Amino acid sequence: EMRKRLGVPCYVENDANVACYGEFWLGAGQGAENMCLLTLGTGLGGGIVTHGKLLRGVDGTAAEIGHMKVERDGRICGCGANGCIEQYASVTGMVKTAQLGMISGRKTILWDLCAGDLTKITGKMVSDALAKGDEFAGWVMDETATWLGIAISSLIDLLNPERVVLYGGMVAAGERLLAPVREVAKRLSFAVPAERAQIVVAALGEDSGVIGAAGCAYDRVVGGY
Repeated sequence: EMRKRLGVPCYVENDANVACYGEFWLGAGQGAENMCLLTLGTGLGGGIVTHGKLLRGVDGTAAEIGHMKVERDGRICGCGANGCIEQYASVTGMVKTAQLGMISGRKTILWDLCAGDLTKITGKMVSDALAKGDEFAGWVMDETATWLGIAISSLIDLLNPERVVLYGGMVAAGERLLAPVREVAKRLSFAVPAERAQIVVAALGEDSGVIGAAGCAYDRVVGGY
């Protein structure tokens, strides 16, 4: 009731938003006033800090980066729309890229790893095949990295951030994913913001969200935001 009288929003924070704030406050975004965070897992979540404040939007639904549309008649997303970047640049997207490639006749040891059942393919299988030198798995990783780089280039041009922080299970692929992501993102962005934007891995690991939630609560109480 007190929050309502003070005009402070009362919605529950989004998990990607609090992870973003955690990295901004005490993690890889420290020292930056403008940053984005992408959560790379089953889906593609996001958070945005601009001029030191978490971007929430009027309804608290801002920064749904994974639902930027990149294909007019693209893959169907869980949100009901077609062509969301989440369907190309997440673990789910990686698996779909692998499945479609295999259906088209590409040779790969993934057929053995999934015992011939395409519905059983996982992101770990793609990583395992890549570790064994499978050429097709390398192509799948490059396709996923390219889509992610395209998304980040749009964020760089739109928001001019100092940092773009990558968080989640997919970052375990290391430079095999990050190197092409950085190359594509910087090549497709305007030169000045591309040079400024650092694309880095989250520093707080699985604690980003917990720390960010505490930071958001503190900021609301102390700053009324």
